[in-house]
Amino acid sequence: MTAVLWDMDDTLLNTLPGRMKALAYAHEACLGWKTDPEALWRSHRGGSLEDMGRRLLPDDYMRFVNTYREHYYNLPREIDPYPGVVAVLEAFQQAEIPMAVVTSKIAWGATEELTSTGLLQYFHSVVGADDTDDHKPDPAPVYEALDRLPHRGVAARRLRWRQPGRRLGGEERRSDLRRRALGHARCRTPARCKPPSHRQDPRRSARGFRK
Repeated sequence: MTAVLWDMDDTLLNTLPGRMKALAYAHEACLGWKTDPEALWRSHRGGSLEDMGRRLLPDDYMRFVNTYREHYYNLPREIDPYPGVVAVLEAFQQAEIPMAVVTSKIAWGATEELTSTGLLQYFHSVVGADDTDDHKPDPAPVYEALDRLPHRGVAARRLRWRQPGRRLGGEERRSDLRRRALGHARCRTPARCKPPSHRQDPRRSARGFRK
């Protein structure tokens, strides 16, 4: 196993109660009527808060985003890791397997919550919604997290996925990367997600030359 990437909300930390309170508040404050926050959240399928704002208030989405964040980060939140999470993180750390968090939450907010719960020490980086132009389920934040990891083989493996000599631009590049990378984004072991023809000697660098 080369690296482990974690989601944060509802995977590492139980932040659901506070998020639902903030979502219900922001929806009523900005749209003028009450909603079932869990139903709204589930219909959004893990996208960023900005994307939800664009869906609900296309012409004034940042008002929704700012109302949500101001309310959420001023709530008296009691956030704890899920049972067993610390033991698993300890095991990966002892095995010297680098880890990162990839979350749809804004990076400073995620870092704050990981710090307050004592989990930040296990991760080499935290990639939030404000770190990339595209967000989950797009693979861009996964690539960003891999690039930040200290394991020198991770970035090299990513580079080898691209076809040698081919330059992609615009929508062609995005659709090509999406098709070939989404499988990797959902895989716990990056090396297993590559086609067999792309698996190379781990002693080789990104360009295929032996170190």
